[in-house]
Amino acid sequence: MRVTLETKQATEKAIKAAARKLFVRKGLDATNTREIARAADIAVGTLFNYFPSKEALAIAIASEAFTAGRRRAHERMTMEANLRGTLDSELFSLIACDIRALEPIRSFVQDVLEAGLSPFTTGAVTSEAVSIRTERLGDARTILERHGLGEAATSPVMHLYWSLYLGVLSFWATDDSPKQEDTWALLDQSVQMFSGSLKRSPARAPDLALDKEMIP
Repeated sequence: MRVTLETKQATEKAIKAAARKLFVRKGLDATNTREIARAADIAVGTLFNYFPSKEALAIAIASEAFTAGRRRAHERMTMEANLRGTLDSELFSLIACDIRALEPIRSFVQDVLEAGLSPFTTGAVTSEAVSIRTERLGDARTILERHGLGEAATSPVMHLYWSLYLGVLSFWATDDSPKQEDTWALLDQSVQMFSGSLKRSPARAPDLALDKEMIP
């Protein structure tokens, strides 16, 4: 029997929906592929035809939230650019929008970071994980260029940004402060530290001197 594209899409959607509910309720480690297959009303073998592992499945689910977060971030970036927003405010929004979009799956975000986004991951990195990283580094580089810091966006600097990004998300995933206020404080401090290090770069000395002259 020939499987149509519509059938494949419906099956993939059912797998994601079933896995998402289980991951949110039980976490990634406590959920096994048999449970997911049973909830999606498919055979375990069929599940592996779509996703090579439950980690890859978790990343695929999270990728949808990351996409929504990036869409919102672009809207904010456009608005802040028109209002001449600061470097700090734009970098803050870039990460904050992802946090807001990931809120519904917060219970297994840490697993996603470790499985596919961390530079120390030992598993197979999926195309979705590569896209998430590439898109966020590209967005951060675009912001730096808009603020005249394009030359500062070297590989070590972008690696520092990615470490900052992952660190904030990892902290947020287990932040038990009221309304995760500790996360927002950490994000604010991290962004200030990152942008401050760029502004203190020797290549930016003339602009820094100009900035000092403008301080009342």
